[in-house]
Amino acid sequence: MPTKEPVKGMRDILPDEMRLRNDVLAAMRNVYGSFGFEQIETPCMERIENLQSNQGGDNEKLVFKVLKRGEKLAKAVQTSRVDELSDAGMRYDLTVPLARYYARNSEKLPLPFKAMQIGPVWRADNPQQGRYRQFYQADIDILGDESPNAEIELVCATSLFLKQMGIAHRVRINDRRLLAALAATCGFEADRYSDVFVVMDKLDKIGVDGVCGELRSIGCTEESVDTYRRILEDFGEAPDKLAYCERALSAHVEAATLESLRAIESGVTALTRGACVPRLDLSLVRGMGYYTGTIFEVESPEFGSSIAGGGRYDRMVGEFAGKSVPACGFSVGFERIIQVLLEKAQTEESEDRIAVLYERGQTIEQITRLQEEYQPLREAGKTVLLQKKARNFARQKERLAAAGYGQIIVAHDDSAKG
Repeated sequence: MPTKEPVKGMRDILPDEMRLRNDVLAAMRNVYGSFGFEQIETPCMERIENLQSNQGGDNEKLVFKVLKRGEKLAKAVQTSRVDELSDAGMRYDLTVPLARYYARNSEKLPLPFKAMQIGPVWRADNPQQGRYRQFYQADIDILGDESPNAEIELVCATSLFLKQMGIAHRVRINDRRLLAALAATCGFEADRYSDVFVVMDKLDKIGVDGVCGELRSIGCTEESVDTYRRILEDFGEAPDKLAYCERALSAHVEAATLESLRAIESGVTALTRGACVPRLDLSLVRGMGYYTGTIFEVESPEFGSSIAGGGRYDRMVGEFAGKSVPACGFSVGFERIIQVLLEKAQTEESEDRIAVLYERGQTIEQITRLQEEYQPLREAGKTVLLQKKARNFARQKERLAAAGYGQIIVAHDDSAKG
C-alpha cells in the first residue's frame, strides 16, 4: 500500500521555503558570477570506484550504493560478494565529481577554470534535526591557479554573498603545512600526524584539556602534549599570529607558506575594504584528508557551527587527470543558511507580493479580465496571486500572510484586506 511519507532522512519542501531557496540561489549565482565563476553540472551518480578512492574522508562510509542491473546483477548475486553488487553510487559531495569532470573536459575549459556547482548530494547518515540524507551543496572552485589569488577570490566572493544575505560572519584560516610544522615542533611521530590532526580537530568541542587527554590516550608523549599546549597558549596571546608562527615553528615551516597566508590576509582585507579580515587560527584543522595547503572556515554568531569552509586540494584532480593540477574550493552551508533566513522571514511580509481574491461564482471571462488588470504588475516584477475567496476568509488571510503576501485585495471591493 502506498504511503504519503517521504523516504527516511528526506523531505518535501513547501512553497514558502522553495521561494526563499530560489531567491538565495539567484543571489549566489549573481555574486559568484560577478567574479567570473561559471556554473556547471555533474551527474547525481558517480562510478563507485571514484566514490571510494580514499579521497572523500569519512563521507566514503556514507555512500548510497546503486545496484547493478539485469544480467550483471544476477551474476554478482551468484558470487555472494557484497562488494560486487554495486557499480555506482549517489554523490556525497561536489568536489570528487568536479575533479573527474575537469580531468575529462579540461581541454575544452579555460585555464584557470572557475567553477560554480549547486545541487543535491546524498549521504547515508543518521538523520536528525537539521540533518538530512539528501541536501543541497553550493561550491565554488578554482582549478589551475597555484597562487594565493585563488584563495583571495574564493573568500571575497563568499563574504560578499553572505553580506548580501545579511549574515554577519568572520573567516578563520590556517594551512595544513603549518599544522604539519606544529606537529613536528611538538615532536609527534610523523606517521601519526593524521591521528593527531583528528584529535586536534575536536578542540572547539572538548577544549584544550580534552584534546591533550585524547592525545595522551593515543600514545603521544607527555613532552609532546605539553609543548602543544604551550604553543597554543602563546599563539593565543601573540599580537601578530604569523610572526609568532615564524619564530616558534621556524625549524619546520617554509617561508612560502607564511608568505601565502600573509598575502591572503592582506588581499582579502583590501578587496573587501576591511569588511572581512581573515584571522589565522592554529587550531583550525578541517577533517578532509585531501587538503594540501590553505584551509578556511566561516563562522556566524547566528549559527552554532561554521556555515562555509574549504581549502586547497592540489593532488585530487591529478588522481583523475594523471598530471598535477592546483585546485582550491569553497563550500557554503546552503541548508543552514536557508534555515536561519526562514526563521527571519516568518515575521516579514512583502508589499511586492499581492493576493487578489475574487468572489465565488465569477465566470471565466470575469476572471480573465482580472488577470489582464493585474498583469502589468507582474510585468513590473511584482508577484500577483489570483485566487478564489474562501468561505473561511480569516483562515485564508492567515495563510496568505504566512506566505509573505503583504497586500490581500478582494476584487471589486474598494476595501483592501490585510
